[in-house]
This record gives sequence, C-alpha cells and structure tokens, in this order.
Amino acid sequence: MCEFLALNRGKVFTKQAIFEAIYDLDSDTQFSVITEYIRLIRNKFKEYKCFPIETVWGVGYMWK
Repeated sequence: MCEFLALNRGKVFTKQAIFEAIYDLDSDTQFSVITEYIRLIRNKFKEYKCFPIETVWGVGYMWK
C-alpha cells in the first residue's frame, strides 16, 4: 500500500481504488482492511514524526 501510494504521489485514491490496485479481485480480504492498514502505517511513521499519508475527506487517501 505504501509503495502504491508513494509511486502515485499527489494523486487521491478512494479506498476502493486502493483495494483494487493491491488485491486480487478473487481475494477474501475485506474492503475495510484499507482503513486499518492506513492506521497501522501512520503509527509506524509517527515514530519518526513523518506524516506522508493525507486523508482527503469524502474522497480517500493521498501520499503527500
């Protein structure tokens, strides 16, 4: 997810677009996992006082 967002820096993606880019359509993974992984990624970057993932309210997420 980090790689996908970082390679597309500055572009806003919906949760569904991120899900479709990362997971196979036949995957058993739940759509809600995107929000959870974003939270976990943010917590890891927080240690270094770095906040690369921005929430664009009502749209999705973007790597700054």
